[in-house]
Amino acid sequence: MVFFAITNRCNAVCTTCGFPRLKEEEKRDVDLAGAQRAVDRLAMLGVRLISITGGEPLLHPGFLELCQHIDRRGLMISYIATNGILLDERTTRALSKLNVNIVGLSVDIPDGNSLGRSRRYDVPGTVTRAKTLLDRFGINCYAGILPGKGPEEVCAVLDECRRLGFERAIFSYPQCEMGSSYRAAAPTARIDAAQAQSIVAEIRRQKGRGRPRIFNTEENLREFLLATSGSPGRYDCPGGRGQFYLDWDLNLYRCFNDERRLGNVFDITNLDVGPADCGGCTQQAFRDYGSFYAAYGFIDGLRRAMLSADGAKVRELLSDRRNLGAFSSLIEAYLGGFL
Repeated sequence: MVFFAITNRCNAVCTTCGFPRLKEEEKRDVDLAGAQRAVDRLAMLGVRLISITGGEPLLHPGFLELCQHIDRRGLMISYIATNGILLDERTTRALSKLNVNIVGLSVDIPDGNSLGRSRRYDVPGTVTRAKTLLDRFGINCYAGILPGKGPEEVCAVLDECRRLGFERAIFSYPQCEMGSSYRAAAPTARIDAAQAQSIVAEIRRQKGRGRPRIFNTEENLREFLLATSGSPGRYDCPGGRGQFYLDWDLNLYRCFNDERRLGNVFDITNLDVGPADCGGCTQQAFRDYGSFYAAYGFIDGLRRAMLSADGAKVRELLSDRRNLGAFSSLIEAYLGGFL
């Protein structure tokens, strides 16, 4: 899977994001023809899923044409991240004809949160209009949210999601800095280990309420707590193995956080580059997938062991608590309608 940031421009001004602070001369869209060739290249390299992000991807004048090209190549658009401002009937109708898994709509914590007023537009009105369109055309969507800095803000933003009628929600863990060209982070989002503990406790309590279903699985919440406490995670990050970040200049990185550019996408001959040698991070779009990749590895290993009647290997795989935890994480995400 590749996260493709097709623009670094955005029409929202969020206090939790660095994109609005880019200078005018730094703002750019990916060249459409080049982006289409890049998709061809990625398909040749074995990529099967592309997530479209920004900035605000709908600001790109060739947004629909690029999505249609991805679809023609037989790839899935695993998700589209948007604030919903520019989502209209024409665009939604066109997306409904493509292989789009899910669309994420940004939902703000209501007024009075510790991060400051995050967005300078009518968030409830914008989200309601966009969600109505997505529902009308049968496109799955979720609320993309930040947890704030305490349990009261977790409650507030989830109550807002319920009021807006969301069935699904995803918490993006707070990011205060990123090493690559990606800029969806700000120092104001910094939290400490104690804050993380209180946030996770409230997310777990809220998951018991049923709706909206929360993408952050129990296993992945444990991983988040390990990362914020400075402890190593139980699962390898898929950045540089199963997942990559491609920017508007068509430069490829292992992930949003690794500043080491792998090269221009047209110079890459294979994607077997291996994980980064880093201290870890709390980037939800990458770290939360670590348990899913581990689960697929467990399923494949179990299948091979059973086909070869290797009882010892089957018992070994089933006795590893990480395997069972990863499998439960994958099932939870599937049952929630996210994968």
